[in-house]
Amino acid sequence: MNFDIHPKIKVGTITGTLRASGEVLSCRLGDLCLIARLVDDRFVFSGGLYGEHSLDARALNTSADRLIAHWRGYVENNQCYHLQSGGSL
Repeated sequence: MNFDIHPKIKVGTITGTLRASGEVLSCRLGDLCLIARLVDDRFVFSGGLYGEHSLDARALNTSADRLIAHWRGYVENNQCYHLQSGGSL
């Protein structure tokens, strides 16, 4: 990695799962498994019904708070859609 990420964002060494300010960015919604990972120079959210969402991983552009806010929106949007389409939690 030839760039810096925010110091409150940690990348798991085995799974690659992100942790921001102590919060693990993965979520199970029924049969969906939402996950956030570092891919190249992007934080990528995947597993959702709308496809992927990503943010620039450089500390200059994405703080831990910004990453968490986007993650929570991604989870909330997928949760609403999942429930509206007959899924269960």
